[in-house]
Amino acid sequence: MSTRRVLIPLDGSAIAEAILPVAKELAPEDVVLMRTTEPGGTAREEARAYLDAAAGRVGEWAKVTTVIGDGRPADAILAAASANGVNLVALTTAGRSGFDRLVMGSVAEKVIRAADLPVLVLRAEDAAPAPRGRLFDRVLLPHDGSVRAQRAAETLALLGAGATADVTLFGVVDAAEAPQPELRADAIERILESEAQALREELERARVRVRGLGLSARVEVVTGPVAERIVARAESMGATLVAMATHGRTGLLRWALGSVTELVLRASTVPLLISR
Repeated sequence: MSTRRVLIPLDGSAIAEAILPVAKELAPEDVVLMRTTEPGGTAREEARAYLDAAAGRVGEWAKVTTVIGDGRPADAILAAASANGVNLVALTTAGRSGFDRLVMGSVAEKVIRAADLPVLVLRAEDAAPAPRGRLFDRVLLPHDGSVRAQRAAETLALLGAGATADVTLFGVVDAAEAPQPELRADAIERILESEAQALREELERARVRVRGLGLSARVEVVTGPVAERIVARAESMGATLVAMATHGRTGLLRWALGSVTELVLRASTVPLLISR
């Protein structure tokens, strides 16, 4: 991106501000800070004073514009992104960990579903997460072999991840989708092995394309529940970022990246970069 212009929604809390040091690593040229409030009254004055104070801090590392949004938070965020010509939305969600937990009243999920630009999300609970290294140090890139999934790698390159970024192309064969009732266990195992091998071959081809973007990558393929495997691998490798596309190929033993992305968002504390 020739101009990195990032929109950062804030609500006055330390949790919301936890995204600021993460966004700083992208070295944006411009930052749009916004807060949503009700029209008129003292609340708007308080929002303006808060944004001015936050702008003073962010102004040490980027040019800053401040915006006060009205209405529903997700709608206001999307409207501000469109009106200000940003390249990325970066925000924090709040909520307990777990695949069945909702985040921040689903504001982040609504933004992810509707935004036509990349979204960087950090899930935090009562305090900012512990530092895990620089944003692009160890990147887990879930990939189903589709062209659309490749978009996540392209977004990484556009945001400045270079040859020093250590990227793992991570494929998951979902055993739960195997036709179990009518097949014997050994037949199911052969299907899983065949699908895993096919996916590995596709990811090896994807790795060549990723290298063409200036990124160093390796391939891993596992079997199991897709979102759980992604979250577990991110934790075990100490990932500093998970980069995903919201849509991918569906079909036998593959996954719909939209639903998986939301599950990963709900369960992982690793920053998540989401591309449409």
